[in-house]
Amino acid sequence: MVGKTNYIGFAYQFLQIARESINEMEKQGNYTSIWYDVPDHKNSKDDDNDWIEYEYKTRWNDMNVGVPILFNFYHGLELYMKGLLETQNLLPSTKNHDLGKLYKIISVNQDKFTKEIMTLLEKHLSIKSPFNDFFSHNCLTPDKFYHCLKYPEDLKGNQFKFTKIRGNEDEGLRKFLIIRDDCMKLKAAIKNWIKPKHA
Repeated sequence: MVGKTNYIGFAYQFLQIARESINEMEKQGNYTSIWYDVPDHKNSKDDDNDWIEYEYKTRWNDMNVGVPILFNFYHGLELYMKGLLETQNLLPSTKNHDLGKLYKIISVNQDKFTKEIMTLLEKHLSIKSPFNDFFSHNCLTPDKFYHCLKYPEDLKGNQFKFTKIRGNEDEGLRKFLIIRDDCMKLKAAIKNWIKPKHA
């Protein structure tokens, strides 16, 4: 059961980059601070090398990749929902990024989908999201992901606050691991939904 447009295939790609980035974040421990012994005699070249080493060792932490990971995840959710709706001939003709409107159409027609799909979508589009504190801190909902995870400010020039996403080490990693696991669950949920239709 595939729609005319490959929304679900594209969704997998955005969810995949989010998932694999979080795998790298987990390997590096999501550390912001790194401690090591400093030699007695340091020069400016040592400082340069230290900075290069620090950048390398923290390249996958949430300070550097947290916001883009969440953007990819929510864009993947948008494509996922558009794919679901297209397979049922329910996709609105008006193009937009409004996750709430897409989810509302899915909810009204939830008998066409599985409980597994509904639970995963509702989790990340509601206050149950592991990053709900970021959205609420900015007086937003995931509907605005396309702006608040893509730009540093809104259309009026108000700066978004990213402290609930960036620099949170263990707690941040815990939240990102929920996103990673749900990327895999979303992929499995589609397979489980399609199987009975082809049995």
